[in-house]
Amino acid sequence: MTVNLRGLEVFRAGLADAIDAGAFETAQSVKRIRDELCPVDTGDLLESGELVKVDEGRYVVREGRGLPDARAVHTEYGTSKMVAQPHMAPAVAQTDALKIMKKHLNALAGRSKA
Repeated sequence: MTVNLRGLEVFRAGLADAIDAGAFETAQSVKRIRDELCPVDTGDLLESGELVKVDEGRYVVREGRGLPDARAVHTEYGTSKMVAQPHMAPAVAQTDALKIMKKHLNALAGRSKA
């Protein structure tokens, strides 16, 4: 009996790219939803939002960079004088990272079939 490992080799070779693609799509989803939910007064907070690649398979959605104050934190969590207007946490909660990652891994598995 001969075992064909070609499919496994293809899967292994594409694994890092599939994980990176899934992480990127997840971060894009968080950023898109965050942008939709972000309260707009001057527009500065909305415009400060960015998606940054940290490493292979690791992305960060952040906001507040370049702003002269802590409005990103204050808006998300509120203060003693301002009610919270969460938009980042709900964006993360509404994004199904596992579903997105499974999609990319299943696509890789499909391409790996010998």
